[in-house]
Amino acid sequence: MRFLSMLLFCLVFSSAAFAQLTPNCTDISPYVVYPPPLTQEQINSINASQQSQFPNVVKLAEPTSSYNCHNYAFVNSEGGPEFWLNTPGDDAFWNDASYVVSTSTTASNLKVSYQGDHTAVTTSVVNQAISKWGAWGLYRHNITDVPSSYLPNNTLTYYTRSLPTISGPSLICTNGSFALNNAVGNVSWAVAPTNLVSPSTGSGAVANFSKVSNGNGTITFTFGCNNSVVSTSFRAGPYSSSDYPIQGPDYATCNQYVYYSIPDLPGVTSINWSWPSAWTYVSGQGTRYLALRAKSYSSTVSVGVNNSCGSSGSYATKYTYVSGCGYSFIASPNPADAELTITYNETTEEKEAASYRETFSKDIQVALIDLKQVKRHVEKTSKKKFSIPTKHLEKGIYILHIVTSEGEEKQQIEINH
Repeated sequence: MRFLSMLLFCLVFSSAAFAQLTPNCTDISPYVVYPPPLTQEQINSINASQQSQFPNVVKLAEPTSSYNCHNYAFVNSEGGPEFWLNTPGDDAFWNDASYVVSTSTTASNLKVSYQGDHTAVTTSVVNQAISKWGAWGLYRHNITDVPSSYLPNNTLTYYTRSLPTISGPSLICTNGSFALNNAVGNVSWAVAPTNLVSPSTGSGAVANFSKVSNGNGTITFTFGCNNSVVSTSFRAGPYSSSDYPIQGPDYATCNQYVYYSIPDLPGVTSINWSWPSAWTYVSGQGTRYLALRAKSYSSTVSVGVNNSCGSSGSYATKYTYVSGCGYSFIASPNPADAELTITYNETTEEKEAASYRETFSKDIQVALIDLKQVKRHVEKTSKKKFSIPTKHLEKGIYILHIVTSEGEEKQQIEINH
């Protein structure tokens, strides 16, 4: 039992084989050792002791002397090699500001220093940690469910990685400059995608380049002795419609309030919504959010977004099918044979108002679209009743699009001849 308890601590074995550094380049190799491996008898004995003394912990890896708690927390869990790191080698990680005291104790991947010379790593579960217990196994456990020697006074200190900051613009219209502040060691940078700016590669803590094309990009700085990385995103040039897809309903009922929105984008100078004139505007013009009241027929809501680089001239669109209002136009016969007749479906109010006007004022565009072949028959008219020849069309299901100054309506039409 004395042997097993001793293996819970960081004991000095053989000397380091090669140099090891903290992220901020402090040499910890004088505290790195490579002990001899455990025998199978020792491994079995440790596992038996763990099961009897700490039955609630979850074993993630078998006992081994190839690494210990300090190596796991600061090196191995960050992708580094396994070795035994004696104290005060672990102190170097916060003494040189590679890690700083965290204001949070509940975030994941915090390094937890126990007063009893132990280190753990927090998980996404509050009060849960993962740590290597000397030469014992790697365990997931309640943060205080550890040997009593690790917690003589229940004192825990939480550390988080201290990364240098990037200064630079979120929007680049012509030229951009980014700088990595307070970095240690060699620094290089790269931009992705590479066709956004020129040059797209370089070195040093300052990156200067010119915009080549429009799009969303990321600049990444690589720095320090262990090639740590930090990155930030930016926009090059005006936004395009693919940058702000409209979120909103595919279906609505007549007179229902409907809501649309677009993503939050940096550097936006104006947002311009458009909607069917028959629909009722509620609120939101000029903002990310638009509220409308669906009226009379299905139609398309669109939006254009400008930033300080200008406008791409493209609009994002969202079609919403509205039921319950009735069609503004009647298409017959359906199924159609040689000809499809389209008649404007006047309301009582419109018939009464017809005496004050001599002609039908709506300019109408009609498209008959084949769902399989994407063939399109288009006509323009201002008549209340007109016909579309369909004898030349293949037999099948089509979508009739009727667009007026007030909006758009869709109906399903079958061609059967």
